[in-house]
Amino acid sequence: MGNLVWQVELNIYGKIRTLVKGSAQDCPFRYQRQYEDAETGLYYNRFRYYSPESGTYISQDPIGLAGNNPNIYAYTKDSNVWIDIFGLDCNSLGEWGEKFAKEQLEGSGKYKRVFPVQNKSNNGIDLVGQRHDGKFDFFEVKTTGVGKDAKGNRRAVGLSDRQRNSTFFVDDVLTKAQGGGYGVSPQLATQMKNNIGNKRIIDVFVDNGKVNSVLTSIW
Repeated sequence: MGNLVWQVELNIYGKIRTLVKGSAQDCPFRYQRQYEDAETGLYYNRFRYYSPESGTYISQDPIGLAGNNPNIYAYTKDSNVWIDIFGLDCNSLGEWGEKFAKEQLEGSGKYKRVFPVQNKSNNGIDLVGQRHDGKFDFFEVKTTGVGKDAKGNRRAVGLSDRQRNSTFFVDDVLTKAQGGGYGVSPQLATQMKNNIGNKRIIDVFVDNGKVNSVLTSIW
């Protein structure tokens, strides 16, 4: 185990609220992909500079409303669930976590391929891993930018009522996917339904612009 040399807590605008360990400039990274300019106090986001005092960028989005944000000066619609890593285009924290989890599963060597089973509204099964023995493992990915609760314990985003019964949820999604519209062929949906393997929850905790920890549990 290493020694803790730097730790801060950020407020809702990404400004340092509490310096727990080290100095502010020991690590200049703030929100995802933001780099603090010590001279100006602004955060560099590649395409724009962000002000942690106002919680907005100091210039308009270079691509305007195409940046998926109705306010062309705002960081995101909601910093609890959205991120903007380039100062250009908003992405949901959930999508970011799913991308990270997919890369980890693909790199594990346990699966022939990893893919989502979701409709056009992004509802469905976050990730499915096809094992080398022909079985399919199913993953629900939960991502949060708040890694601890008021007591200092790690806190994960909860499952919806429908997701709590994983057997019913997976079967229901695959049944619907057999009719099309979920990004997989009806034949593949049937194959998955007949070869269900493990079901797991992946909790991705993001703190200060990077993945702090990943927890995997039985779904």
